[in-house]
Order: sequence, then C-alpha cells, then structure tokens
Amino acid sequence: MREFKKENKVFIKSNNSTSKIFNRYLYCLIPFLLLIVFYNLIWGSNIYVLNLFKSIFISLLISILTQYIFNLIKKEYNISKVFLHDQILTISIILGLFSINSNIFLIIISSLVTVIIKNIFRDINISSTLYGMLVILLYSYYTNDLNTPLTNLKELSYVGTYELMVTPHGGIVDYLFGLNNIYLSPILSVIAFIYLFNKKSIKYNIVFSYILTFFIIMLLFGLFNNMNIWYLFLQLTTGNILFLSVFCLTDYTNTPTTGEGQIIYGIILGILTSVLRFVVPDLSVVISLILGPILLTKIINRISFKLKYDKKYYYLILSISIILVLITLILLNILI
Repeated sequence: MREFKKENKVFIKSNNSTSKIFNRYLYCLIPFLLLIVFYNLIWGSNIYVLNLFKSIFISLLISILTQYIFNLIKKEYNISKVFLHDQILTISIILGLFSINSNIFLIIISSLVTVIIKNIFRDINISSTLYGMLVILLYSYYTNDLNTPLTNLKELSYVGTYELMVTPHGGIVDYLFGLNNIYLSPILSVIAFIYLFNKKSIKYNIVFSYILTFFIIMLLFGLFNNMNIWYLFLQLTTGNILFLSVFCLTDYTNTPTTGEGQIIYGIILGILTSVLRFVVPDLSVVISLILGPILLTKIINRISFKLKYDKKYYYLILSISIILVLITLILLNILI
C-alpha cells in the first residue's frame, strides 16, 4: 500500500500576481482624479486642475528618470520595466495628488526622495510615497503654510464646538468627498478598500484593526469631552487617514505575514497615530506608517507563528494591546 505523508500546511490556489495587485491600486486612483477634475471645472477652479496635472507630470517625469538611472546601474536597460514592474505611474499619481499646491522644486525633491527610498529598501513599493509626502508636509509645517481642519483643531486645543471645529472648512459633504481641496475623499477611499478587499489584493486585517483602534480612541475622547459623534467624523475625514490606510499601510513585503500579527500591528499603529494626532496632527498618519515597518514588522514576524499556533500567547498580546488603548485614552483625556 502506498504511504502518504501528512503535511501541516494549507495551500491556496490564486491567480493573483504582483502586477495585477498593483494595477488594481492604479485603477482605484482614477476616481480621485476624476472627482478633482470635474468638481473644480464645474466651479471654475481651472487653476487647481492645471496644478493637479502639473504636479503629476513633474512627479512622473522625475520618477521615471530617477528609476531608469537605478535600472541602468543594475544593468536593466528595458524602459518598459519602469512602468510595468516598478509601479512608477501609481507612485507618481499618489505624489501628484499630495503636491497639487506645492512649488515645482518641492515636487522634484519629493519625487527624488520617494524613488531613492524605493530602490534603497527593496521591500518598499507604493508606501515609498510616504517619504515624499513627509518632505512636502515638513516643508509646509515649518513654513507655517498649513491651513487645514487639523491645524485649526490644534489651535483650539482639540476641544470645542462643531461650529468652531468643522464648519470653517465646509460641511459634511465637503469632508466626505474631499470637496474642500484639502484632503482626498474618504468615501472614495472606502470604496477603493471594498474593491481591493473583494479582489483579495489588500491585507484587510491591518486596515480593520488600525482604523478600529483609531475609531475607538477618537470616539471615546470626543464623548468624554462632550463633543458627541461629530468629533469622530472630523477625525476620520481629515489627515487622509482613510486614503493612506488603503494605499500605503499594507505593502505586502514590509508588513506582518500572519493574520494575528497583522491585527496586533494595526492596533499598535492605531495607538501611535492617535497619540501623534495630538502632537503633529497633519503628520500623524504619515509618520506612523513610516515607523510601522521599521519598528514592528520584523519583531511581529518573529513571533507570528507563536501568535498563530499558541492562542494563549496571541490572546495575551491582544489583551495587552487593548489595555494600551485604554491607557492611551486615559492619558489623552488627562493631558489635553
């Protein structure tokens, strides 16, 4: 009788490929572009549309040239590889969306930084744009060129009324669809997440645990300070937290591999973003998403199998994470 060897593994058949996954991310960016173009054309803000195409074109041009130089150094002479395998078009569109109101020099620097980081750290793909965004935000931050709902929130010491905190930058529709030309549409970000989730192209455990942690902390902080549910709405629709959590939070190569590890990862980053939201509000998400892979991924991956196969160990760490959420909430209420 033939003897069969039993393996403790699970094999999943999938027709997903890296190129298909990144193409889906690219498709998800198109509605953001169309919304910005049509809304501003309708309301006569032609200069904003021109700035959008200018920022995307400059980002694309600098990114292509920089990536091609890196490819030449690696003796890869195929120019099509820059578009097909290096995700330069996706990266350039994301950078273009974030640098619409930036000067040409700043766009060039942010594009250079993004592509250089992408090539130095080979496990970084679309999330390399976070470094370019950080350049833009730091410049605006230190030149006092930021005029956003979050800077307004900071000036009010994070506690106030709906009229003082929300209405200076528009109404509910403006916040949900990004019609104030400050942040990218949260509604389109949610739709993009649903699409990527349905196509099995995103590590949804990270996004769920990250947003849920941030959701709980901001909800309870608002309720404890008599600001009701609108405060949570304000926090979720500002700072591009939903857009960045969909497009830059879950790079496959530099985030935890197991579902259990991804949940812990999302909770820790959610806590970090919540704390930074009261320190450097407009930079909070970008800094958190940069620090996550650097500080957490390797550690979580080392213990990922213990988390997966020893549920007691997993529940212990999960309990500690929940306690940290509560401690964070208490400290924020005491200090703010």
